[in-house]
Amino acid sequence: MTGERENNLPMRNLKRDISWQPYRALSRYPHMSPEDTQVWNSFIKSYPDYFDRCAYDLRVGRGTEPSPSLSPEYQKMVTDLSQKRIDVVAMKRQYVTIIEVKKYAALSACGQILVYRYLFRSDFPDYINPHMLIVYNQLDPDIVDFCAAHHILLARV
Repeated sequence: MTGERENNLPMRNLKRDISWQPYRALSRYPHMSPEDTQVWNSFIKSYPDYFDRCAYDLRVGRGTEPSPSLSPEYQKMVTDLSQKRIDVVAMKRQYVTIIEVKKYAALSACGQILVYRYLFRSDFPDYINPHMLIVYNQLDPDIVDFCAAHHILLARV
């Protein structure tokens, strides 16, 4: 069975490491809006020991296939800019959590986190069974039961 793992996720030879940082509030985070930064910092303040370390703006997925006519530098740029980006990946002991941060959490947050989890498991197979968490300030009530059914944790701050 070449190219597939037991869980039917395609294997990729990416050999990437995650750049872990201490779990603490920062004035800004890569690719996170000022509103989402405020939500995330409120979470950290409310739950200062919830995680040990985290990584921000983690790229997952293949991205767009660049044109072979582009220079190698532009090919890399096209791929990097089109890959999906996880807001936060956090660890507590050996447990990893994929986190989507939203001022207003709605349907899009559910779709994003499910796809991020799929791509993360494919790109980083050594991290077994990552949890999913949406950190928010306001919430579309129609997603609560969906999140529970799909094991997506919700945290209001």
